Amino acid sequence: MKKNHLVIIISVVIIVVGAIVAKIMIDNKPKPTPPKKLETVRYAKMDEVKYDEYSVNINATGTVRAKDKIDIYSEVQGIYDPSGKPFREGISFSKGEVMLSIDKREAEFTLKTQKSELMNSIASLMADLKTDFPQSFEKWNSYLSSFDVDKNVKEFPKPNSEKEKYFLTIRKIYSQYYNIKNQEVRLSKFEIVAPFNGTVTMSAIEPGALVRPAAKIGEFSGRGLYEVTFSVSSSDLNYVKIGSSVDVIHNDNKTTGKVVRISDRIDPTTQSVNVFVQVSSTDFKDGMYVNGRVDGNKVTNVYKIPREAIINNTEIYTMKDGKLALENIDLVFVGKNFAYIRGLDAGKTVIVESLANVKLGTKLKRKDS
Repeated sequence: MKKNHLVIIISVVIIVVGAIVAKIMIDNKPKPTPPKKLETVRYAKMDEVKYDEYSVNINATGTVRAKDKIDIYSEVQGIYDPSGKPFREGISFSKGEVMLSIDKREAEFTLKTQKSELMNSIASLMADLKTDFPQSFEKWNSYLSSFDVDKNVKEFPKPNSEKEKYFLTIRKIYSQYYNIKNQEVRLSKFEIVAPFNGTVTMSAIEPGALVRPAAKIGEFSGRGLYEVTFSVSSSDLNYVKIGSSVDVIHNDNKTTGKVVRISDRIDPTTQSVNVFVQVSSTDFKDGMYVNGRVDGNKVTNVYKIPREAIINNTEIYTMKDGKLALENIDLVFVGKNFAYIRGLDAGKTVIVESLANVKLGTKLKRKDS
């Protein structure tokens, strides 16, 4: 029994001594040094503010329209005569060339009848002219001798007196003359002539069809000279003027034109103004969409910066004491790729790229370009 008690006591002593030794060893063990906290560094493209003068470029899109473009109508009625060059879409005509003919035989015969009646009326006056107005007889006799019903009627000889004029008026010579001149003008309208070099862009007539007055026959557009209508923001209008140079671009082909007109009307929906540019090119077609770059007026005392660096059109990131900061700016003009600003001290270091997921106060370093 005593032996068992002794074993228990010895075991307890060993456990207590072991615990004390373990605690001493733990307390004397050197404490680990906490890891050093690393400071975040952000690399960014930077530049120093330098104010200068720039010519701003205004980008826009527009539609091409032939400068010379007309709708074709007939003023007379008749059957379309297709004996000449066909009046078809895509067919070209030179200035003065007959584009479309209408059968005019009936009108020609009617006109010749009227001329014959006038000739007869003049002949019936000759005896009275010789008796009452002998001084005018020879010129009227010469006029009658040269009269040709196949040619346009020539102007009448001028009367030598008011009495002679009244005599001719009573005999209705003048009314016959002016009726014939009117029919001669009408006869010329049976042929529609190209007013300029161009191409038929729409045809609404078939060979042998009846052409009616005031009915649209087709459309005719000039070649080579075009007018492009660009829509420009009203806020950019101060930088555009008549005579400004414009690069008109289509499929990487660039042609230079000039601003010839600026509308006074602002579109209430888009707050834009139409700017009209005249350009000469053989590559353009009526109705084509093109891009334009207008060489605008100059802006002075501004800093040019990539557009992506602007924040909400009012702020920009800068570097202050080696750390990221945010400062307000005055936005003067925004182009396609660049913005022009004021409001920063010259020489200040600014960030010239877009930064995402950054905190103000972050340490900055310049990124190699």
